[in-house]
Amino acid sequence: MKRQLTWKSISLFIVGATLLVVVVVAITLSNSGKAITSVSICSTRNLSGSASLQGENGYRVGNLTIENNGSTPCRLPTRPSVVLVWRGAALAIHQIVMDDEQSRLVGGTTISVLPPDAKTTVGLAWGNWCKTLPSKTYPPSGSLLVSLSRTTSPVRISVKNFLPARCDWPLKPSTLEVGRFRSP
Repeated sequence: MKRQLTWKSISLFIVGATLLVVVVVAITLSNSGKAITSVSICSTRNLSGSASLQGENGYRVGNLTIENNGSTPCRLPTRPSVVLVWRGAALAIHQIVMDDEQSRLVGGTTISVLPPDAKTTVGLAWGNWCKTLPSKTYPPSGSLLVSLSRTTSPVRISVKNFLPARCDWPLKPSTLEVGRFRSP
């Protein structure tokens, strides 16, 4: 008995194969999501880091490097919340999202889990500082308060060469662009 292929049988085969692919992809994504969410959020007590901001043409551009000093992997948000601090006083700066093209200049692929003893880097760009800095001293003394969630306390990281961004638009706010967590 010879079977003849019809459009109906071909269509049913295609629908069945597509359904199978959708189910496999859904299960894979579901399992990978469980693996990431089962990793705890990074605790700032297990993190250390360094940061630098430099530039001559107005913007201060640099990067923030964070290292997991803990014994287990931990989960990172897409990007940290960062506050610039000058001699203990938080500066009034509006944090904005750095575009991915610019963020790629300081690191490799984006990461969401940081293994023990591993590092991650985040791009930073500070612009348009039109206020005076509190208690000016030399050498410049600044730091970043880096938060990974609303439930963890921030980690304080010293900034090398902390000089203010140039004032280009006195009526506009100062901004700090913050990139995604990326492999170094």
